[in-house]
Amino acid sequence: MKQHDKRLDSHSGEIDDIKACVVRITALLERQQDEANKQAEAYEKWRDESEARIAALEAKPGQRWEQVQGYLLTCVLGLVVGIVGAYLGLK
Repeated sequence: MKQHDKRLDSHSGEIDDIKACVVRITALLERQQDEANKQAEAYEKWRDESEARIAALEAKPGQRWEQVQGYLLTCVLGLVVGIVGAYLGLK
């Protein structure tokens, strides 16, 4: 009976040690999950900022082309008005 009690006490201590390990592992996993969530949020923020910068860079040539088109249209209209004015005798 004494030997049986010793074995039970020994197993009880081992179970307590295992419980303590489980608690520590759970805490580590929670911290790791928190860090993973933070990294995912940081990545999403970086990705969104990068996409915005890329969109702005891609839009610049289009804006320049529109500006050139505006200048060309102004020149053509000025030329047409000048020709019409010269044709009508307005010098």
